[in-house]
Amino acid sequence: MKIATCCSCLMLLFVSASASAEEPATADLARLIHKLVVAKVPAVHEDDSGWGHTAPLPERLKLPRIRRTLVQVGDHMEAPDGPWRKLRLRMEDPKHDISIRVPSFKSKDAQHYQLVVEADALVRTEADVQLWKNGLQLSDLTARADVSLTVLIECDVAARLETKDGPPRLVLVPDIKELKLTLKEFTPRQVTFHRAGVTVEGDAVETAGKELKESVQTLLKSLEPQVKKRAGEAVAKALKDGKDPLPAGDLLKAVAPLLKKN
Repeated sequence: MKIATCCSCLMLLFVSASASAEEPATADLARLIHKLVVAKVPAVHEDDSGWGHTAPLPERLKLPRIRRTLVQVGDHMEAPDGPWRKLRLRMEDPKHDISIRVPSFKSKDAQHYQLVVEADALVRTEADVQLWKNGLQLSDLTARADVSLTVLIECDVAARLETKDGPPRLVLVPDIKELKLTLKEFTPRQVTFHRAGVTVEGDAVETAGKELKESVQTLLKSLEPQVKKRAGEAVAKALKDGKDPLPAGDLLKAVAPLLKKN
C-alpha cells in the first residue's frame, strides 16, 4: 500500500519540476520505498478462507455406520468435505527480508507518469491442512516452509490543475494498473502429522510439503485483486488527507537522477 502512496508523492515532484526522466530510478529511490514498506509490513498475516468447506451428505454412503463429523450450516447439518487449508505468513526481519528495485520510470506525456516497483520478500509460512471426505477426516498436518516471492506494482498517475474552491492546486489521480505476486522459491522445512504424532524434517518433508506449496500458490493468486484494491484505497486516502509519506527534501534528493533533462 505504501509503495503506491510513494508513487503518487513522487509524481507530484515530477510534475512540478516539468522534467523528463532519462533512466530508471536508482538506489536512493529504492531505499526510500524500502523504508515505507518495512514500516508497515505486518508481523503475521493469516488466511483461513480455505478452511471449513462442507457439503450435504450423499444419500448413499460407503461405510454408513461409521461415525462422521457434522456441523450446523444455516437450518441444516452438513459434513466437512474436501481440503481445508489455513495459512500463516511471517516475516521475521522485514528490513533484511525485503529488497526493493525500481526497474522503470517514465513520463508518458506532460500529465501522465508511470513507476514500476519490484519487491523480493523472504517469508516463513505455516499451513494447517486437513483432508475430509463426507465427514471423515483422512489427514491432518501442519507444514512449514521458507518462501521467496516477488511483488510487482505498476502505478500510473494523471495530474491536473484544480482551480475551483480556493487557490489553484495540483490534483493527482492514481491508478494501480497491475499488481502481481509470484512464488519464486519454495523450501519445505518441517511437517507434523497430528494423527500419528510424528514430525519430520529435511528430505522427508518434500512430498508432504507439496500441500503447503499449493496453498501458498493459491493464496498469492487470490490476494492479487484484494491487495491491488487496498493499494488504490490507501493512495486515495493519503491524497485526500494531504499527508506526505516522506519529507520533500529526501524525495527531491532521491529522484534527482530522474529529473535530469535529456
